Amino acid sequence: MKKLKSFFFLSIFTAVIISCTNSSFKSPKALFTVDETFELSRNKNVTFIDVRDAEEVKEESYKLNNLINIPLDDLEGKLKEIPKDKQVILLCKSGNRSKKAYEILKQKGFENIANMEGGLMAWKDKNYPINISSSETKTDKKCVVLIQKVLNVNLTELVNLKNLKS
Repeated sequence: MKKLKSFFFLSIFTAVIISCTNSSFKSPKALFTVDETFELSRNKNVTFIDVRDAEEVKEESYKLNNLINIPLDDLEGKLKEIPKDKQVILLCKSGNRSKKAYEILKQKGFENIANMEGGLMAWKDKNYPINISSSETKTDKKCVVLIQKVLNVNLTELVNLKNLKS
């Protein structure tokens, strides 16, 4: 049922994006869930803006096409880099900075923007793809994510549970 709802939402959203022929686009929502954002990541007409600092993004980032990094502190000086003709979803670590970015951009007249709730922390909780800077850590994290997906279990919770029993 969830997949049917996601498919239905994605179909309607895609139709809205495709039918938009003028130079401005209005977002159908102000806040997207992590699952909705992941579904939209397959759409080339969506731009993602990570408003975290460049150093944070280098360490760990969303693995998304059409992703750009504009730190929150630089946002007002880089408004011209933000498209107005397609959906823009704002991202950060927890959802707080992207919410601030949303408010700033709304005040500047952007109507094509939305925030993703929960940020990178929620994204990782769903085991969606990420980029990690260190090759060792990247391999380890990929293995953990793969094992979690195959076993449908959160290994961190298992380790914590085992430590509580000890």
